Amino acid sequence: AEQTNPRRRTIAVVHPKESTQRTPALHSAGEMDINAASIVKKKVSGKASGKKSGKSKSETPAPPPIEVIPGRYQGTGDDASLVAELKAMDLAAQQEAVTSTLARVGAAGGAPERLAAARDLAVLVRTLGLMTLTQMGILENLQLSLTEASATVEAKEGALFAVKALSEDVGAWFEPFALPMLPSVLQAVGAKGPGVQEAAAQAAKATVLSLNPRAARLCLPTIFEAMESPEWKVKLVATNLIGVLAGHSTDQLNVCMPLIVPRITTCLRDTKKEVSSAAKKALTAATNVCGNPDILPVVPAIIAAIKNPDKTPEALDDLMHTTFVHQVDASSLAVIVPILARSLADRGMHPKRKTAMIVVNMCKLVLNPLDVEPFAPKLLPELKRCGEDATFEEIRDICKAAADVLERKMAEALRQHDAINGPIPQAAAAAAEE
Repeated sequence: AEQTNPRRRTIAVVHPKESTQRTPALHSAGEMDINAASIVKKKVSGKASGKKSGKSKSETPAPPPIEVIPGRYQGTGDDASLVAELKAMDLAAQQEAVTSTLARVGAAGGAPERLAAARDLAVLVRTLGLMTLTQMGILENLQLSLTEASATVEAKEGALFAVKALSEDVGAWFEPFALPMLPSVLQAVGAKGPGVQEAAAQAAKATVLSLNPRAARLCLPTIFEAMESPEWKVKLVATNLIGVLAGHSTDQLNVCMPLIVPRITTCLRDTKKEVSSAAKKALTAATNVCGNPDILPVVPAIIAAIKNPDKTPEALDDLMHTTFVHQVDASSLAVIVPILARSLADRGMHPKRKTAMIVVNMCKLVLNPLDVEPFAPKLLPELKRCGEDATFEEIRDICKAAADVLERKMAEALRQHDAINGPIPQAAAAAAEE
């Protein structure tokens, strides 16, 4: 400015009170960066010491990873000479090998030694045969370590290591023995000691993954019972197992969605944030395996509405704008019906109208009437009432149409029951009569 117009002068006016604050501007850039960095560092350290230090006191620190050390029988499963040596032992020597290994599994040493002993036990079972589980007392010993109140922490942790090793190394052959032990494994998640809790979580996951995908539904009653446990850590692990099943047993989980969604909904509203977050992930994973891809874009809104009833109108609008072109099955209805039932219970007339229109559109694509049977009692009474008592004629007509569609589907389901199973179930007959 001075070069172009000599008469113009740039004057910096500094307030007397601010003169002491602006003096760092005269320093070099390097000094300013250091000063600024020190100020930011003090602020960050102050925040960290104020918030994170208090949080770390309430949380249980995660156990460090266990060192993996070689076991006494490492390589036995692949080395033919060692396999022959074990099989050449007489029954007393084999029993002694199993007994000594079980003693090392529950010994009071370090966790790496117990983990190595558990792997040795799996090698012995795989080499000597499954009869060792019952004839040589392996299952009885492990079950007592998991259930006895007088069992030490080391014994519980070693037994959980053994269950995990047997599930992974013996595989499907251990499935008939692993499934009855799953309740004890899940209850051990609430035991004392972070090492035991972590070992129980890993053993439960290994047990579920070792099951045949077509038999995975057999473990659902145990998981559902654990999801109702007063111990929030047991709830957390059980809820995570639903997500594990979603990737391991897709077809079976798809069939069981009408049973799974109500249980996950309870955990989704749990006061413990960890349980609620795990339930959201599990429900998302379970919903992604549904047979109808039309509802996948709406899944986040549906889950948000299930968790928070105030978001039901948004989810209902998303469903209203969804064009259903694929077959609607029981798994899709299990996710959608809770939103529809809540909208029908709303006092307003517009949510009822939207719900009735969604019911009519979906039922047109239900090929198997048996899929509608578990959900019709949740929708049919309210639709009939709205068809008679609604203020506007348009809403009465659409609610009557939705009720008629559901009644026709229920009648078809009853005929299928009569043709396939003979006697008609009492619940379905009562719903049809109503």
